[in-house]
Amino acid sequence: QFEKEGNKMATSNVDLAFHQFDREGLGKIEMEEICKPLGLLDIALTMDRIRSLAQDQGATKLVSLAQFREMVKAVKKETLMNPAKEIKKSFEAISDGQDTVLASDVMNVLTSIGEKITQQDAENLLEQRGFKPNSKLNLEQFQQLLTPK
Repeated sequence: QFEKEGNKMATSNVDLAFHQFDREGLGKIEMEEICKPLGLLDIALTMDRIRSLAQDQGATKLVSLAQFREMVKAVKKETLMNPAKEIKKSFEAISDGQDTVLASDVMNVLTSIGEKITQQDAENLLEQRGFKPNSKLNLEQFQQLLTPK
């Protein structure tokens, strides 16, 4: 019973995020805008990855609510199956093509891959791993930070 209610809650959050950007009320969002409702769900993806997910659902320029739901499901499934790959994608999404990211960005990444974490938890994690919030991390250091010891 609880699991069904949890799935309904998750679906309603996905629907709410989608509808917030379905400005014309047509049940479709332009592909280039899909990053916005994904961001509300704490999902950080590159535009190439968004296009790939949308195309997997048969979307080209416009994404329907049903397609959006399936895209979110696919991302959640990938995260569970391959967290290292998701960490790399998150690094790429926040690094803007740079070779490093700030250690303080760890909280954003953790929430984007489904972790519930407070600012204090993020600071403690950084300290335990020997980093300061203003430390610049390359991909390898970033993965070490986010991979359980």
